[in-house]
Amino acid sequence: MRLVLKILRFTAWLLVLATVAELFTGFSMIKNLLIPWLGYPSAQYFHSVVLPLVFIPLFYFHSLSGLLILFTRHKLLNRKPLKIGVGVLWTAMLLAFGYLYFAPNPLPPAVQNTSASQGSETVTLTAEEIAKHNSASDCWMILDNKVYDLTSYLNAHPGTPATIIPSCGQDGTAAFNTKGGRGRPHSAYASSLHPTYYLGDVGATTTTQTIDNAKNQPAPSDGENEDD
Repeated sequence: MRLVLKILRFTAWLLVLATVAELFTGFSMIKNLLIPWLGYPSAQYFHSVVLPLVFIPLFYFHSLSGLLILFTRHKLLNRKPLKIGVGVLWTAMLLAFGYLYFAPNPLPPAVQNTSASQGSETVTLTAEEIAKHNSASDCWMILDNKVYDLTSYLNAHPGTPATIIPSCGQDGTAAFNTKGGRGRPHSAYASSLHPTYYLGDVGATTTTQTIDNAKNQPAPSDGENEDD
C-alpha cells in the first residue's frame, strides 16, 4: 500500500504538469497571436498528439485509484463486485479514449476545416487559380506550398503593401524568407499570423466560405514585432 501511495504522489505531479500544459497549449491555439514564439502548428501538435498520451493514462490511474481507495474505506462500498465493476467501467473509458485518439478522421481536410459551411462551392488551389488573385484588392500568395489570402493584411504590413503586392498570385516563399531580398528572415510573430489567412495547400480543394473567412479577417493592429 505504501508503494502505491508513493507512486500516486509522484505521478500526481506529472498529472498537474500535464494538465497545465494541456491548458496552455489549448489557449495558444486560440490566442496564438499572444504567444507568437510557440506558433499554432506546434501548439496544436502538443495539445492534440503529445500531451494526451501523458494526460489520459495519468487521469485513468489517479481517478481509478482514488475511487478504489474510497470504496475500501467505506463500509457499504467495500465489496469486491463493486470494485471490479468500477475497474471495468474505468478501463472501458480508457479504451474509448484510446480508440478516439488512434482512429483516423473520416473527413478529408477540406471538409474538416469547413464543416460549418455546408452548401458552399469548392475551389481547387491550382497555380492557374492562384495567379488570378494578383492585385491589392485580391491578393493570394504561396508560402512553403501553402496558399494564403493576404488581402486584408496588406495595409497592416509594416513594409507597406508595395512590398507584398509584387508577389500576389505567385510563390512568395523566397521573398518572405529574405524580406524581399534583404537577407533577413521575418519574425516568429509574422509566421504566427499565417493560420489566420490560410486557404489550403497548393493543389488541394477549399471552399468559398473558407476564402471569404480569410478575406474578411481583421488585420492585426500592431504589425510585425520587428523593423520592416
